[in-house]
Amino acid sequence: MLEYTLLRPLERGIWSRARERFEAFPDERLTLVLDEAHLYRGAGGAEVALLLRRLRQRLGLSADRVQVICTSASFERQDAALDFIAALSGKPQTGFVPLRGERLASAPSGPGDGALAATLAAVSLKALSDDDPRARAEAVSGLLAARRARTRPAPIAAVGDAGAPLTLWALHRDGDVRALTLPSGARTLDGEWLAVLHAEGAPRGAVTLGLAGRAPSLRFGPDPVGLLRLNDPLQTPLYDALSDLPVVGRLVNVTSSARVLDDPETERGGPQEIHALAGRLFPEVADAGARRTRRTRSSSSPASPAAPTTARCSPPAPTPSSEGCRGSGPASTNSARRSRGSSGAGPRASSTPSPGRAASAAPGSWSCTPAEAAGSPSGSATPSSPGRRRSSGASQARSSPRTARARRRSTRCSSPWSRSPRRVARGASGLTR
Repeated sequence: MLEYTLLRPLERGIWSRARERFEAFPDERLTLVLDEAHLYRGAGGAEVALLLRRLRQRLGLSADRVQVICTSASFERQDAALDFIAALSGKPQTGFVPLRGERLASAPSGPGDGALAATLAAVSLKALSDDDPRARAEAVSGLLAARRARTRPAPIAAVGDAGAPLTLWALHRDGDVRALTLPSGARTLDGEWLAVLHAEGAPRGAVTLGLAGRAPSLRFGPDPVGLLRLNDPLQTPLYDALSDLPVVGRLVNVTSSARVLDDPETERGGPQEIHALAGRLFPEVADAGARRTRRTRSSSSPASPAAPTTARCSPPAPTPSSEGCRGSGPASTNSARRSRGSSGAGPRASSTPSPGRAASAAPGSWSCTPAEAAGSPSGSATPSSPGRRRSSGASQARSSPRTARARRRSTRCSSPWSRSPRRVARGASGLTR
């Protein structure tokens, strides 16, 4: 907004009169207060620094006539804070006096137990952000019921006369949301209530609703005013339920770097990572989760590594349709390819894989010899034994897809592997097509 007022002609008279006043009273100074000054960094901080210099130029003020007050609780080093503030404000470091405050620790401070962690985990964050206070009250009902002894119930008080009966929704000390009727002209409703959440009806006059002895939370009147929410009715009961918990004190101390002698966890300062912070607040739950994770990993890990498989699925055992074939598939075409590459005279019939090649097969699969894959009538149809189908990822990786498909179509076999040119086989060198 300051930048707009410096640019628009509409506010030009304001800055002109302000400049004339500073010229008329040379002893007066301009005071600027920058809260959370550590946030003015990067590109945004550079814009703010230039804006402050433009303001000083517009008013015709020197640096010594501008008093800058910067507040921040995030500076650990005093020299770094002075460098930062001087660069931001455009004033020399010698003009600043650092004031260091003392962090007040919250007591009691300590870890939370598993029961409290389970109660907090049951709170629905989605319902907690609902606009209807009745939904938010239902979300924290279990927490308030568990901390019932720390809450401070009171009767419902009404100031004014609505001129008609009203239906109220209020949070009971037991943690449930109840509907009740406020008669016309009534001033109080007895009971152990923690908050007045909502009101409905057709009032002819305005009435203010809340708990006796506390600030009102609702104002209900005829249209067009209707229902007005004056504050969040759940603030007080939640504060009463949580304020004396040691884990809440530890949360405040750890996030503000306050030290507590009785809680060694507060001695570890610095930025907090959210998952590590949860473990520091509930170490019992974190240790139990770590043990459960180790048990799960140890039970799921096999005693010995399983042998690598060469196919992603196990096809049913086919029936060979042509004589002189032991089946077909990517392994057989690769065998034929290796046979042709090893002998210049033509294909060589061999059913033994070369050293270093992976030899495995899915149960019930068929594999052709190199000669049979090339179309030779020699050989006999015999099924391969389970776990003995040959595959060569290295050969498949070196051959082009067009050559592989042409050789696969030339295989005279009815195996389902031969009909699927895009089958993926896992060979000795990894996953290849």
